[in-house]
Amino acid sequence: MSSDMKCGAMILAAGQGKRLRPLTEKLPKPLVEFRGKPMIDYSLEAIAATGIQECLINLFYKGEMIEEYVGDGSKWGLNVVYSHENKKLSTGGGVLNALAQMNQESFLLVNCDLSHDIDLGQLLAQGIPDNSLAHLVLTKDKNMDAVGDFSLQGNRIIPVIKGEGLIFCGVSIINPQIFASETRECFPLADTFHRAMANQQITGEIHQGIWSDLGTPQGINSASVSS
Repeated sequence: MSSDMKCGAMILAAGQGKRLRPLTEKLPKPLVEFRGKPMIDYSLEAIAATGIQECLINLFYKGEMIEEYVGDGSKWGLNVVYSHENKKLSTGGGVLNALAQMNQESFLLVNCDLSHDIDLGQLLAQGIPDNSLAHLVLTKDKNMDAVGDFSLQGNRIIPVIKGEGLIFCGVSIINPQIFASETRECFPLADTFHRAMANQQITGEIHQGIWSDLGTPQGINSASVSS
């Protein structure tokens, strides 16, 4: 990737996959198979389908295995580059560490462990609403057994209202300015979102279609039997 070219999408892939042990004792989570191929394939395919060409993947736990598998991304029609982390930075720290390689205005941020039919191209086309620093895709809890991450008031994300909690899908569009006041090196992305929420600077939308978190054995099993 040339020095003046910025990535339009980032895949979070540095986690240790503790919830998937023992599967992740020998493999990094992105390479755990789902429906016959490593789960990171689905994120790469979805990003490629938007027309984005430049994609960044952050690496920490067994990152060399991910880099060896994905390579330069040409298999998916992408130009993939990497942000190597020499210690755990958590999700927010991982994004902050990679900002120099990302689009200066906004970029697509996707977890590596998802099964969904979210139209990422449409999400990018609509962009981030005015006065928002991030736009999150949310879904309702199918089993109604989770409190949820947020609620919505119009398109504005607000604290969870009892009985109306929505789950963050792990898909968002990020304006790098959301990290402008961050001084920490290691922190979860949830902290960043909650700070923006307190300042009424974060929006969202509800996805009504297919979505599964593949980060747990239960999630993989549930997604395997769903349509």
